[in-house]
Amino acid sequence: VDRFLFFTLILSLTVALVLLGPPFSSLVSLNYSDKADRTLQAARVLCDQGFFESAASRAYYVMFYIVTAFLESEKLSYSRHSAVIAGFGQKFARSGRVPVQFHRYLIDAQKTRLEADYNADIQISQTDAVQTIDRAEEMLNFALANIDSIPPSSP
Repeated sequence: VDRFLFFTLILSLTVALVLLGPPFSSLVSLNYSDKADRTLQAARVLCDQGFFESAASRAYYVMFYIVTAFLESEKLSYSRHSAVIAGFGQKFARSGRVPVQFHRYLIDAQKTRLEADYNADIQISQTDAVQTIDRAEEMLNFALANIDSIPPSSP
């Protein structure tokens, strides 16, 4: 009986995943875009209050969530930030599926975040924080408008 129940559960999950197909990937991107939007709002509030290091760090995570949604839409997942950045560059930016500057934005934002979060001697300027936030918003707007219509990668 236990074996029958186990196989029934596996079969049900498999059928559900097949039936969910592309709408499931839209749901994944929706979850990440919602999280990115909330994080962008937090970055703006932090910046307005003069917390430029924290604002820049949050702006990086906006970009990171967006990039993760793009990668997961192709069933790609990485455990390290550097691998996510490299994967996004290879699969989306270099192939021209997204504006190539988005990869540079992400690299620059990660560098700023690392400095802001881990280097007590570095202060992030308001200009740098605002630039990172603006770039994160540009990427979010692009993702919201295009994530479900970007052609699949070529083999």
